[in-house]
Amino acid sequence: TLSSTCVNGGWQCTKKRCEATCSAIGDPHYMTFDGKRFDFMGQCSYYMIYDPNFDIINDNIKCGHGEASCTKSITIHINGHQIKMDHNHQLFVDGEEITSTPYENNGIKIYMVSSLFMKAELSNGITILWDGRTRAYITAPPEFINKTQGI
Repeated sequence: TLSSTCVNGGWQCTKKRCEATCSAIGDPHYMTFDGKRFDFMGQCSYYMIYDPNFDIINDNIKCGHGEASCTKSITIHINGHQIKMDHNHQLFVDGEEITSTPYENNGIKIYMVSSLFMKAELSNGITILWDGRTRAYITAPPEFINKTQGI
């Protein structure tokens, strides 16, 4: 991939591989790791990332009027564990509610980065920001380029 930076009013570009972010925002608007944007109204669970070793699923429910749907929660499966970042920052690990953060166990770290966002850091370098309502941002390090499936 190409990485560009503005330096002194001009673009300076390199072939350095960078991390990338995909997102599900609002009712829902998606952006893929390669920057493609689309809207998809569906009330189901969808893979944001699928990899044989882990996956991240956004669970959509009906919201607002008409056909709109919004992300209700983010579910992560990794190393035999399930983490659910639910509505209003409820957190569940392997079905057990975690009532205080930071949480750290099995290479998984989860904490509040602000009053709005909860962050999960996985042992493989993937990070997930969740606002507890409708916005999820998933960032992957460059070693995942062309190795994942999903939205």
